[in-house]
Amino acid sequence: MTRLPILAVALVACDPEEGTGADPDGPVVYETAPCGSVDVVDTEPSTDVDAPATFAVGEIVEGRLDPEATTNFRHFWDVDLGRGTYHLVLDESTPDGGTTNMGLAIERLDAAGVEIETLIRGNEIDHRIRLHTVVVIDSPTTLRMEISNVFRMEDYQLGIFTNGVGVPSPFFEDCAPTTPIELGVPLDMSLPAAVAEDDDEIWLTFDAAPGDYGLTVDATQASGSSTNIQYGIAALDRFGQRDRYVDVLRANEIDVTTRLVGGFNVGEPASYWVRVVNDFQALELTLTLEEE
Repeated sequence: MTRLPILAVALVACDPEEGTGADPDGPVVYETAPCGSVDVVDTEPSTDVDAPATFAVGEIVEGRLDPEATTNFRHFWDVDLGRGTYHLVLDESTPDGGTTNMGLAIERLDAAGVEIETLIRGNEIDHRIRLHTVVVIDSPTTLRMEISNVFRMEDYQLGIFTNGVGVPSPFFEDCAPTTPIELGVPLDMSLPAAVAEDDDEIWLTFDAAPGDYGLTVDATQASGSSTNIQYGIAALDRFGQRDRYVDVLRANEIDVTTRLVGGFNVGEPASYWVRVVNDFQALELTLTLEEE
């Protein structure tokens, strides 16, 4: 199974004018909260454009869409929004955990169910992705959304959060454990073979200052045999959304051991995730992250 390397938390938000700390006319900010810190509500999605299901700011809802279904190929949701700035966040996953083309589309509708604009549209190859957009509301309104498939059957989780309120990240739930990595300190780890959903991934975290960063990776076959060494590493910040996904390096070698060097640039202080994804046999890795 081949996967591309990857690559916002949430408390229930009130009206931003009621003292949540978010300025409706202020800058967009990206506050994160721990993965799994907000429960998914059990509201059933609606397939009726004239009777959308409803959810509240700060809640997370979920559903499954099948473009080949006779009725369950579009979902409709309403959420009441006060004046202010919001983060609309969509987590998508393949039902079987397999890697393939992914992408759902979210359209904004008017009260009559007519499309106004596209809010989110995905087109990636992975087994799980996060998409995000900023929504600015000038006056209180009901945001009506239609969610549909771009490619094939997918599961999704959806939430909208007041600007400045934490969003569970890098996904709403079922996140892999993260390991801190320190600048200049080699980190040894075992990377399992690519055999099952998420089992072949490792996630790291670190706090970055503006600057340029280099990552040196020594990889050795766990079996000791000379065969394919295939893995990918990416860095991502903010809520972990796909448009913040930066490929750091990708290995595709035939050997017992190999060393590769990659890098990425940071423009503002931020907390980063580093996603390490195996594409083949089990590996022993040594990673060294340094500021250049």
